[in-house]
Amino acid sequence: ANLCFPVIASPLLRNGTSLRGATMAESMTDHLKRRAAVIAERVELELTVAGTEYAPLERAIFKSTKNNTKAPKEKHIVMLQRSIADGEFSKTVLKMLVRRLKEVGQERISSGSLAAGIKSISVWHRCVNSGDKTFISLSAQYAHLLEPPQGNALAAMYCTYVRELLKVFTATKCAYHRDTVFEASRIPRLELSQVSTVAPLLMNQMKALLRCDLQGGLMDAKTRCSVHYAINLLVLDGMGLFYAIDACMDKVCDGISALDPERAKVMASLYDKYTKLPGHVASLLKQACLDADVAPPSARFDNKAMRDFSAFVDSVQAKVKRDDKTSEAVKALADVSVQASREPVATFSLEEIEADQKPSAPPG
Repeated sequence: ANLCFPVIASPLLRNGTSLRGATMAESMTDHLKRRAAVIAERVELELTVAGTEYAPLERAIFKSTKNNTKAPKEKHIVMLQRSIADGEFSKTVLKMLVRRLKEVGQERISSGSLAAGIKSISVWHRCVNSGDKTFISLSAQYAHLLEPPQGNALAAMYCTYVRELLKVFTATKCAYHRDTVFEASRIPRLELSQVSTVAPLLMNQMKALLRCDLQGGLMDAKTRCSVHYAINLLVLDGMGLFYAIDACMDKVCDGISALDPERAKVMASLYDKYTKLPGHVASLLKQACLDADVAPPSARFDNKAMRDFSAFVDSVQAKVKRDDKTSEAVKALADVSVQASREPVATFSLEEIEADQKPSAPPG
C-alpha cells in the first residue's frame, strides 16, 4: 500500500492572518433561527424521553451534539463515559450515537449542520478513547454503523480516521495510541515478529489521521469551536501514535536482519516512510488550540505537555537526520536477510558425521 503522507497546510492564511480572526460571523437573524430550532428539537426530545430510564443519557448526547457554536461540554462527556464503563449501558449509548449521527444528517432536523455532525463523531471518539475497553471493542464490532451525515465533508474525513482506529484495534486487540495515557507502551514487550505486524497497521492509522484535515471548518464561526475540538482530539491520538511508531522502528532497526525476506523488505520500506513522519507530526501539532473552550481535559494537553512532545519530535527528527544513511542501512540489513534465505544449507548424513568423529588410525 502507498504510505506517502500528505502535506498539512499551515493554520495561518496566506496573508498571515490567523484562522480565528478570519472566521465569518453569524448574523443575528441566523442566530435567532438556529436557537429557536434547537429549543424546538429539545422540546421534542423531552416529549419523547421524559420519565424513561435512559432519559439522562439521551439528554447528554443531545446537549453535547446540538447545533450551537460551542464544543461539547465535559460534564456530558463524563456522564457518557461513566455509563459505558458499565457493560449493560455500552450498547445503549452506542445505539443512541448511531441514531444521533443519522438524525444530524437529515434536513428536517435542526441540528443537521456541519457542527452537529462533527460534534457527534467527537463524542463517539471521546467514548472510544475512554479508559474502559468495553466500548471500543463494541464499536469495533459495529464499525460499519459509523457513517458520516450526508453532505458533511469534514465529518466524512473524521469518520474515515475513527473507522481506521477501530480497524487497527480489531486486528491488534490494543489501542496503541492510548498507551502513554493509561499505561506504559507495550511495544518494547513485543517480539520482533509481532512488531513487524503491528507497525504497518499503526502507520496506516497515522496516515488516516494526517489526511483528516479539518481546518476548512475554522473559517466559519458556527463550526470553529466544534472543529477545533475535533482537531485537538486528533492531535492527542497523533501524539500517542507517534510514540508507538517510534518504538516500533527502534526494534526494527535492531533486528531487521532476523526477519524473513519479504517481511524485511516491508519493514525497510516502512522505515523510509518513518523518516519523513516527524515533519508531518510537527505540522499537526501546530494546529492544536489550548483555549479552555475547545481543549479536552487531559494531562497530555497543556503547554508543558505540548512543549515536551514537540521536543521529542525534534529529537526524532535529529536522530533521523544525524545519519542520513539510516534508511540505506536498514535496507542493507533487509538485503542480508534476503541473501541468507538464498544461501544453500549444508547437509551431512549421519554416517559422515560419525566418520568425522572417529579417531584416525596411528601411522604403522
